[in-house]
Amino acid sequence: MRLLLVDLHSNACMAKLPSRLKFLDVECFAFGENETLLMKSGLIKQKYGAKRTNGKMTERSFMSSLIFAIDHCNPDFMVTNDEFIIHSLMKMSANYKSSEKAHPDPIKKFIKLIDRSFFEDVNDALRPNSLEKAEAAGFPVPQFETIQSSEALNTSLQTTPRPFFLKESLSIGRQGVLYIEESTKDLWVRSALEAATAPSPSHPYVAQQPADGTEMTISFAAYQGRLLGYTVAKPLKTIFKGGPSTVIEGQYRPQWQKVISNFVTLTGYNGFGGFDVIDRGKGLPQVIEANMRLTHTVPCAHKLGSNLLELFVSAAKGEMPEDAEAVHKKHKQAFALYPEELMRDMDSPLLDELPLDGPWSDPRIIRHMTQYIRNDVRYPSNDLESRFNQKLRK
Repeated sequence: MRLLLVDLHSNACMAKLPSRLKFLDVECFAFGENETLLMKSGLIKQKYGAKRTNGKMTERSFMSSLIFAIDHCNPDFMVTNDEFIIHSLMKMSANYKSSEKAHPDPIKKFIKLIDRSFFEDVNDALRPNSLEKAEAAGFPVPQFETIQSSEALNTSLQTTPRPFFLKESLSIGRQGVLYIEESTKDLWVRSALEAATAPSPSHPYVAQQPADGTEMTISFAAYQGRLLGYTVAKPLKTIFKGGPSTVIEGQYRPQWQKVISNFVTLTGYNGFGGFDVIDRGKGLPQVIEANMRLTHTVPCAHKLGSNLLELFVSAAKGEMPEDAEAVHKKHKQAFALYPEELMRDMDSPLLDELPLDGPWSDPRIIRHMTQYIRNDVRYPSNDLESRFNQKLRK
């Protein structure tokens, strides 16, 4: 089996995959920027760089180099954790399919790969649509409104009951999430969103009311609209408030299986996805985000009692019985994610005290992860409002 891993950013989650897939008889190919962490792995059979035009990566140069990679390595599936890439590729595939022109073989390969790698409706990549699908599957969802223009955003800031979360579509790692409180000024919101894409029908925002309870993360694997397995993790530490987890603890929630399975069926899901939820102690959790992409706990899912990578590979190879139930075992032990906990605190005592999840069978990626974090990156250690205040002080 062949997987094409796509990452244009130095995402630790993507960089961990080759070390886990090594044990599943999977050939890994990588596409991305040459200096990203994924491209430093020593377990990649072939690496393909994303070409640039006049020093910039354009949609055309990105697509041409990716289609070349697909034609060259003939992957069975594509995996990425970038919602923007997924949305762009699904839109491009739909445009090709709607064209009356006869496509060359590389384009045909691209279309087939996209069809079997993600989900059925490109619009489900957008946050309001995925939340609606989660609600249709049976999950409770906190009240939210969809914002499709700058004018609607201005109105929402004036009329939406505070506090609330303002979320843009197609973001990664909670970087597109703002917490709007009673005292929050419009100036801060505009500054925080200055690098973001403005709200539009093709890139809507969501204004969502907060929910009370314990935040948890669900990750799942699916194949042809069938749930293969899922895990539930409680974050004990995060990089910054509301940000990605760095220390997690497995939770046992077998009663959530039916609604997760409903969601997978409704979306015709292939690959990996997940939810950010609020557990209220009884009944079903409230879904605050439905993530239509690889989530950060998939590589460590084997430690949470359900090896999502192995389940997906088995299903894709036709080796999983049709009547097999989604596996979800109890696993209460806490462990730290590496290098995420190092990103949170380079002197964290938890790196010594807790078991670490890291790509140990890929020593090159371990070395580059550590070097990259220490020397090349200054990961935002706080939330967007704190960074805005720092900017004002400069």
